Amino acid sequence: MDQIIKRGYEYPITFVNGEARLASRVSVEALDEIIEELKKQ
Repeated sequence: MDQIIKRGYEYPITFVNGEARLASRVSVEALDEIIEELKKQ
């Protein structure tokens, strides 16, 4: 987590399956795209 903040990402940081995927403001559409991508795997 510290490395993510050191890279300049802002809170909140959204993790999906333990991986940082979105930072700062999160749109429902962006999160939906990530979830749909994971469902296909």
